[in-house]
Amino acid sequence: MALARSLFILALGLLIPWKSGALPVIDPAFAPNIGRVPAAVDRFLLQPEGKMIIQGDFSRVNGTSLATHEISLVRLNADGSLDTSFQSLFGSHVYNGTMVLQLDGKLLMTGESTLPAMPAYSLFRLLKNGSYDGSFKAPQGSFYAPVLQPDGKILVLLATNDFSAVNLVRLNADGSRDSNFVFDTLNTGAFAVQADGKILVTGGYLNELIRLNSDGSRDLDFNCPVHDIKMFDYYIPTGSSIMPLAGGQILIVRDFFDADSTEHIVVGRIDSDGSVDESFAAFEILPWNEPYLVIQPDGRILVSDGLTLRRYYADGTPDASLSITNTPGYAEGFGVQADGKIVIGGYLHEADGTTVGVVRLNPDGSRDRTFKTILERSPSIYTIVPTANGKILIGGEFNSIEGVKRGGFARLNANGTLDPNFALGFTNGRVVSIKTNASGKMLVIQNYHLDMLNSDGTANSVFRPDMLYPDSHFQGLLSFTVGFMPD
Repeated sequence: MALARSLFILALGLLIPWKSGALPVIDPAFAPNIGRVPAAVDRFLLQPEGKMIIQGDFSRVNGTSLATHEISLVRLNADGSLDTSFQSLFGSHVYNGTMVLQLDGKLLMTGESTLPAMPAYSLFRLLKNGSYDGSFKAPQGSFYAPVLQPDGKILVLLATNDFSAVNLVRLNADGSRDSNFVFDTLNTGAFAVQADGKILVTGGYLNELIRLNSDGSRDLDFNCPVHDIKMFDYYIPTGSSIMPLAGGQILIVRDFFDADSTEHIVVGRIDSDGSVDESFAAFEILPWNEPYLVIQPDGRILVSDGLTLRRYYADGTPDASLSITNTPGYAEGFGVQADGKIVIGGYLHEADGTTVGVVRLNPDGSRDRTFKTILERSPSIYTIVPTANGKILIGGEFNSIEGVKRGGFARLNANGTLDPNFALGFTNGRVVSIKTNASGKMLVIQNYHLDMLNSDGTANSVFRPDMLYPDSHFQGLLSFTVGFMPD
């Protein structure tokens, strides 16, 4: 509530004059109770002892407020409770990246930084308690998708200065460049390290698959006829199109278009020499979203596209014991614990709408109710418009006012209470701009779409910008705005 009130005072301070040198006085009677926003987990990492590190858009865990307002990095205990021994304000300033856990418990991270002194997609390391590790000094540059070798060295993709391509490089354990590794082929797509230290790499115009020796030289004994290996976005934490298996075989994901321009994403398997394994029942994944693949300890294959979760046996045939066709929200990634339980993170919620962010399933896909995490994010107010009759229009990211559902848009009475005579607004809005005219009509940008509302908050059926520009989105940040013409 204090946050909401501060936001109001900050915004209205531009509209209400006071004498020079005098401080504004907070009106204690004006205290709207603004509900928190549904939270989301963007990435998470399972630790061997059962704990997990999660990062995402939240500011409360199981009712405990965090020091960060939106993006947070925390560690959960095995039962889903907050591990207070892990504190990482520094890690909370980095998002849209990957996390890798070292054998000593230290955490490698890369991603987009909100810190001015830290270049985007820098590679850095955190200590076991979440604090910054100053002894790790990676070269300056934009790094993506770090992978640990068995000897502690780090393979990572490094972008060229003009970001036109990425190349595979290797760093020593302290972050310095390993000059003994030389691989000069640009446009590396994906890579993975085998148990013997050899490196599988895709890239080039045809996205072919090759294998490197430990020094970066080409392994001429490996010849794979399969092209069109899928290219994942580099910041996807569990996205991989190459997965070495325990027996030396390799699971691959292909992405190609047929003669009818229909996209196909197919999971197959090749032998250790690169030849196609014909005994594997290749299966297709619907190309709706980026697929996530995880190999269980027993060799079975878990596949998710964010909305569904299916399992296949090690030979590629479907496992009917687990098939979830409608996840409660959208999954950003998942992992498998040593006991076979499956942890899913993303924009997930209970049937009543409570945001959980992370859920755990038993091996058969049923919900593990012993694990419970509720994530929340503090509300944000982006725009405030006082009206002529003393009432106040507010827009932002929030889900309720005084316990009454309001999706990012509401009207308050002069004393800050909710105006119940104003229409419901939007289901899950993100309102960044509100403009009114003399008749009381409102132009509102919500979720990058432009809407006109009548003075009571109901939709104006005459105003239809989508009929003229059906594919347009009113993209913009918080400064984006609209207005009425004089006529």
